[in-house]
Amino acid sequence: MLKKLCLLLMAVLLSASPALAQGKAAVSLFGGWATGIESNPIDGRDGYSAPSSSSMDSTWTLGGEAFYAFANGIEVGIGAQYMSFLTKASRSGGPEADWATINALPVYLVGRYRLNFAKQFSWFGEGGVGYALTSSDKETGINNMQKGLGESVDLSTSDTATFFLGTGVGYQLSQNWTLSLGARYWWLSVDSDMSTSSLGTISKDTFEMDNLQVLLGITYWFGF
Repeated sequence: MLKKLCLLLMAVLLSASPALAQGKAAVSLFGGWATGIESNPIDGRDGYSAPSSSSMDSTWTLGGEAFYAFANGIEVGIGAQYMSFLTKASRSGGPEADWATINALPVYLVGRYRLNFAKQFSWFGEGGVGYALTSSDKETGINNMQKGLGESVDLSTSDTATFFLGTGVGYQLSQNWTLSLGARYWWLSVDSDMSTSSLGTISKDTFEMDNLQVLLGITYWFGF
């Protein structure tokens, strides 16, 4: 999937080659805070029941991008962003316990339009589509389940397609540096399976990890 994304980006850049000489390349680093949107983020699937209640903690996120800005304000690039959400659940109707941490690393193509509206300020709107590499860590709730069953519980997650929309403002610190403040909304759903060696599959869930992010970033522009 990553190879296909890179080939698509190369095709876009090559098709726009006459305008490349008028643009400039850049790299950016950003980080911020992500808040889950779903009130009950863990859903059962394939006939398996969901927890009686669930929730997802807010968390930090970090990412980076490399992109090319055309003279007309359009920017295209590739990026990666890491996020890790602690989920909580109750399967008996009691208080929720830490259930699992779901880690996601979306690798994506991004398109952006930037409009300069003052000497040093700009506005941008953006969208991205990519593929999230996922993993999981078992927490207290699953560890207690293991004790009750007397055997290890395997928790596996599936990699998945994902996309986002965002907007923000930039402040030009100098010719080479831009500071940005923005927001992104990610659509992200991660399927998971729980199983043991003796019982086989004991649960199939979907972690609905749609989240709203506030991000602070710094961009370095080449070519000056």
